[in-house]
Amino acid sequence: MGRDKRSVSFVCAAWLVAAYPHASQQAFLEAHEHAFAYFCGVFARLRYDNLKSAVKKILRGYQRQETERYIAFRSHCGFQSEFCNPVSGHEKGGVENEGGYFRRNHLVPIPVTRDLANLNELLLEGCRQDEYRKLAGRSETVGVAMAIEHEQLLPLVQESFDLAEISFPQMDRSGCVRVRTNFYSAPVPVGTNVTAKRHAGPVEIWHQGRCVARHERCFNRHQKVLALDHFLI
Repeated sequence: MGRDKRSVSFVCAAWLVAAYPHASQQAFLEAHEHAFAYFCGVFARLRYDNLKSAVKKILRGYQRQETERYIAFRSHCGFQSEFCNPVSGHEKGGVENEGGYFRRNHLVPIPVTRDLANLNELLLEGCRQDEYRKLAGRSETVGVAMAIEHEQLLPLVQESFDLAEISFPQMDRSGCVRVRTNFYSAPVPVGTNVTAKRHAGPVEIWHQGRCVARHERCFNRHQKVLALDHFLI
C-alpha cells in the first residue's frame, strides 16, 4: 500500500479500517489524518475512486476538477492524487479484495459494540493483529514491511488542518441555528450571529471564542436537534 518518492511500488498490504456514521467530506478528510498517524507518515501519491468528497467533475482521461476543500487538504499535507477511470473496478480490485479479507476475518460474526467509538477500537485492534500476518510468498510480516516502507513516506505535517465545515448562522426565534438543512439549539440570544462548525461526528456552535453547544450531527434533513438545558432560564 503506497508508493515511494521514486514511484517504485512496494506492497506491504497494511491498512487502517475505521467506521463513520456517514460518508461526509469531513469524515473523508479525518480518515486521512488517522491513516497518516497510523502509518507515521504521508504517502507521496494516493489513488482514489471518483468520490464526490474529492471530485467535483470528471474531465478527459485521468484529469479531474477536484473540490476546493480537498485541494486545500492535500496541498497542506503535501501528497499528490490519482483517480481511477469510471466504472473500472479492476483498477482498484486489490483494495476491494483486501477489504473482503478484513471483513471475513474481523467482522464475522458481526461484532456487538457499545457505540461507534467502541467499534473503532475493535477495528483498530484488528488492524494491529494483521501486522503479524505474512503474505503468500513473503518472508517478512506485514508489520515489518510497514517499517521498510516507512522510509519512503513523507513526514507528518506538524500544523493541524481545520477539517470542519464553517458557517456563520444567526440564532432564530426558536433558539436554534440552521446548519445546512437542520436546526441545532444553543443558549445564545435571538438574533446573535454565531459560528457553526460541522465535523465528521458533532456539530459545534461557537460564540465569543468558546463552544456554547455541541450536538451529534444529524444526517437527515429538516430536523431539529435540541438540548433541554439550552432553554432553561
